[in-house]
Amino acid sequence: MSLATKVDELMPRLHPGWKHLILEENLAKMTGIEVAQRILRACGRTDVKVCLLQDERNCYSPMLNWIGLSEDVAGSRSVMAAAIAAHEIGHAIQPKFEEKLCRSLKNSPLLHLGLLGELCILMFQVVREMHEWLKSVPLSERQPQDQGSDQRSQIHQFQQNLKLSKLHHQRHLSHLVIVLVKWGLILLLCPFYLTLYLTLGLAITIVIMILIPLSIFCALICRGLIFLSELHASFWAIRLLKQHKILDIHQQKAARKFLLAAALTYLGGCSIDRLFA
Repeated sequence: MSLATKVDELMPRLHPGWKHLILEENLAKMTGIEVAQRILRACGRTDVKVCLLQDERNCYSPMLNWIGLSEDVAGSRSVMAAAIAAHEIGHAIQPKFEEKLCRSLKNSPLLHLGLLGELCILMFQVVREMHEWLKSVPLSERQPQDQGSDQRSQIHQFQQNLKLSKLHHQRHLSHLVIVLVKWGLILLLCPFYLTLYLTLGLAITIVIMILIPLSIFCALICRGLIFLSELHASFWAIRLLKQHKILDIHQQKAARKFLLAAALTYLGGCSIDRLFA
């Protein structure tokens, strides 16, 4: 599991009154890595290691059984850093919830349909972005600029068409016979092909009309399950921060708002793979 920690993206979700609180120094004056190590020792989870990551991700890996913190979080004494470290500990100390969720989704049709739904959503987003880009590009930029080359190409095309027309005129009779035979066969087989095409077209239309909305619905369900998992870890994080007196009351409220805003990002993006990180 990993948590989105880009403050610039999460700040608009927070009330202006909470923004300065999540960036101020926490009550215990501990860095993010110190918060993680202290809480893990107090919980008796010395088997979980805390590692420093070079990228901006903050995550817990159940397969490797370690917590990864970014440099900004590991070395910061802010309320935000403490909240993120405690959130990843929340994933580590209550793995049964996550294991049941992953086990139930791993071989479930819901996961496969959800992945297909995420692909459909991505395609819709790409089409929308292309439409917005085409609207923003001036019409003059889409038209060819070299008019002289256009005239030369038109003359060349006319000459080629003239040669082709002479050739077609010589073969007109044989071509006409072939066309008549072809249309005769088509008319004889028309009822069969018409029935086949209508059946296939109807089947494909039904599948598309049912499968695409169903897959998108399954993708939204998977996003909702991940959101609940993040909320569960955030609940444990606030409880641990309060229990070990790392944040005061006001800082706890600010951390709760921040973690909620981070969890909401999972509802708006493709994050099914986070279940198996």
